Amino acid sequence: MKVLISYQQSHLDQASMEHLCLKFASQLTQNHIDVAVLTNHQQLFQDYVSFPYPQAKKHFSFFFHKKQGKTVEEFFEQQGIFDKNYLDNCFQKIQQAICAYQPDVILDLNNPIVTIAARIAEIPVYSYVHMGMFRHRPFPSNTLKSLNGFLKELKLEQILYVSDLYNYTNKTFTFTPNQFQPFDDSNLTFYRFRSMILSSNLQTKRQYIVAILPEDEKLARKQIKVMKDSFVGSKTQTFVFGSFLSTHTESNIHFQKDTDQDILSQATVVIHSGDEEMFEFCLMHAIPQIIINDGQYLHNWNANAVARCGIGCNIPLRNLSVASLYEAYREILVDESYQRQSIAFHQQCLQIGGFDLVLTLFYQ
Repeated sequence: MKVLISYQQSHLDQASMEHLCLKFASQLTQNHIDVAVLTNHQQLFQDYVSFPYPQAKKHFSFFFHKKQGKTVEEFFEQQGIFDKNYLDNCFQKIQQAICAYQPDVILDLNNPIVTIAARIAEIPVYSYVHMGMFRHRPFPSNTLKSLNGFLKELKLEQILYVSDLYNYTNKTFTFTPNQFQPFDDSNLTFYRFRSMILSSNLQTKRQYIVAILPEDEKLARKQIKVMKDSFVGSKTQTFVFGSFLSTHTESNIHFQKDTDQDILSQATVVIHSGDEEMFEFCLMHAIPQIIINDGQYLHNWNANAVARCGIGCNIPLRNLSVASLYEAYREILVDESYQRQSIAFHQQCLQIGGFDLVLTLFYQ
């Protein structure tokens, strides 16, 4: 069997999908399934057959309902994924890869454009889905204009929501329990797996605060200032990880470019943006979370889920301040229910089949 993998390649949260793609590629090749990857980061996938794929060009958009947060439609529009030239370029690259590789299956990791190409080529497509994509809310009427024009050229049906594209996938799958991803488990073409995080061993917790900065450097620097004002000089060791940082220490706050997994797994609380990989890491290691919620569809869903399930706090970005951040940290520290709930959901995750069972997608 030959599998062609495509993942979302936008400026936000691309790393999560790259890591997930690498895990799939490794798992499949270990089980004698041939893999190729569509990517704009070919060096990362040098151990696999790869085909070039364009990077979306982010642009400013006025189409953003600030009170409601970004819908998936607004997010893709803002990331440049719906630009006509980008859609044409992506479609061409996918067609070229299909022609050269002749896959039996296409694996879609949050890149709905590939589902269109798979449908035209009549190749089965299996898609990773997140409930944040299926939360239908109002958005400006012209947000989908380019995408629907593209579909019309291909003589395919117009859509009302991005999630409509998944009506034509052969199988869908997600990670984490139903409380976080409430899909219908009775659907015979739907699969649920434990997590995209492979490790799940609980570590002894130390009095560490860990903050994972967002990719947007402007937002990240705002968060750094608030964290310094909140935690500098306290007795608690605080670790801040961000891709643009240089390694240095200011009082009790340690700044580092690369995330230290050992320190991360021992944290008493993790502050992050709601990125799916970090959300699942905390879930799998029973660490309460503080999500600084920028309103992006996936981050917003995860932030609300964390607060609803009692495993952390949701701070909307517009409300971020020394008072709101420190109060969220203090609440998690003094209220033991956050830790109890985090452990309970960790144990519930362990009842779901692990990542090794993703092979059932391809053998059933």
